[in-house]
Order: sequence, then structure tokens, then C-alpha cells
Amino acid sequence: MKKLNTKTSKKIAAFLLVAVAAFSVVGCSEDKTTTKTDEVITEEASFGLKDYEGFYCRTETEQIEDYEVTYTYGYLLNGDGTGVSFGQDMIDITWNETEIHFADSTESFVMEPGKLTIGNVVYDKINGNFIAPNPNSVNTENVDNGNYYVYMDASGISENDGKVTISTEIYTEDSYDIVDVNRMAEGDVIYINGQLLPVKSINKTDSGLIEVNGGIENGGSALRPVDESNCYVYCGMDMERSYTRCGIANLAVSDNVKLIDDRDPAEEKVYTGSDAVSALKEIVKEQPFTYYDGLIRVENGEIIEINRMYRP
Repeated sequence: MKKLNTKTSKKIAAFLLVAVAAFSVVGCSEDKTTTKTDEVITEEASFGLKDYEGFYCRTETEQIEDYEVTYTYGYLLNGDGTGVSFGQDMIDITWNETEIHFADSTESFVMEPGKLTIGNVVYDKINGNFIAPNPNSVNTENVDNGNYYVYMDASGISENDGKVTISTEIYTEDSYDIVDVNRMAEGDVIYINGQLLPVKSINKTDSGLIEVNGGIENGGSALRPVDESNCYVYCGMDMERSYTRCGIANLAVSDNVKLIDDRDPAEEKVYTGSDAVSALKEIVKEQPFTYYDGLIRVENGEIIEINRMYRP
């Protein structure tokens, strides 16, 4: 083998040194790029819906003739991507980092610290707690045994081959957790009697009634305790309560159904079987049942008792 002279050897060594150095620089550059990308991915992965969760609302005042009417609208955003929109109705929603999804539409939003902007409308995140009625859902396709408030009119009563069926709207009475109510404070928002109410003042009377924002007579609201249920309920004029619509149920009527008519508190009338159905048809012709005065009892998927209650 031919030996390299000293000058040639030095040139080859220098070339190899430069090559190794170049490879090392390229390798470090790739490692740094990979590390940086990993950091970005990790940082993005750490972001979640919990960064946005909370209750956001806005209050508007409208002049109607000589009166000022105040409305509060809002969104409850839960960290699991579920939520509720509170407008004219209470509507379940789902959401992600950029959109709110309704059953038939999608709204884009922009989130800033403490603010939710949908279109040109800005909702502020509350610093206090959001207080809502206890969950009380009803499977209207398979109604459990129990008592239910209803809306029922003549069009909902049908008969086929001697079997009577009633299509009726089902409602549940709103109740509130005793702990939530007792810790309620200024800066909270409560959903009560179908509307959002920012809490500005609280007064507990000697009777146990809790008046919010001055009570019913001053444009506020009120709750009263129900000891047997260990909860609070809305208390309106004449002890009126509030209810939530759960949907429409189609229920068979028992052949032995009982109808109790208490419309006139001085004279209770009781009917059974086919007489109850005939009396019911006459009653709803005059005036439909509502959740304030209509109550049914369901057992094994059938209506076994119907109550028309007295309401002042």
C-alpha cells in the first residue's frame, strides 16, 4: 500500500474534523427542534376546558312604556364540555375552546380573562357562586312511579278500543340545596322561577323565609325551607312555587283511575273508572290543568290518580 505523505495526511485529518463537527452541529440542531416541538405539544396538551369553566352573564334594562324591565342572560360552561344557556328558556349545550353547540346551531366565541364574547355581546364571569335548582330529570319515555305536576288539555285525551291515553306535559317542582342557599352571598347568581337573578342583598326573616334583593314585592325573590325534604323552594305570592318542564309523556289511564276534583275547596268531588274519565273531559273543556293545580300519580306506566287542586 502506498504511504501518504505528511502534507496529505494533515489535509485528510482536517477534512474529517470538519465533517464530524458539521454532523454534530446538524444533530444538535435536530435535537433542539424536536425538544422545542415537544414542549409546544406538551404546553398545548395542558390547556383544557377547565380554563374556561364558570358562569358568565350580562344584565340589560329595557324601557317598556313607563316601566323599566331588567333581564339577565348567561351561560354556564362546565369543564367537561357540557353547559346550559339561560335566555328566554334554559337550553342544554355542548362547547369546545372556540364554539358553543346548540341542537340546531353553532355560535363561535372569543374568551378573554373574565369575559366571554359571542358576536358583539360580552358576558362577564361572576366572582361568586351560581345557584341552580337540584337536578330532577324525568324519562318521559318510561315514567317512574310517583307524583307529577302536569299541563293537560282536552286535545291530549284520546280513546282507542276502550283504552284511554293521555298526552301530557310533565313538570317537576324546583328545590334548592340547603347548603347552597345558606351560603348564598352578594355577587352570586341564582336561577329562580325561570329567570336569572344576580344577588345584591339577602335578608332572613324570623319565619325562616329568605328574601333576595328585597323580596317579591320589591322586584326580588324569596325562598322558604321545606323541613321534611331538607331543602328550600321558591316562594311567590300566595306561597306559589316554581316548576321545570321535563317533556311530554303519553300515558295509559288505569281502568280504575281515581279523579279528585278540589277546585271548590268547600266541596271535594271524587270519581272512579269511566266516570272519572268523563268528568275529566268536562273539566279540561272549561280550563286545562296546569302545573299549579294539576297532579297525577303514575304506577307501572299508568295514571292511577288525577288531582285537580284548589289554587287561590
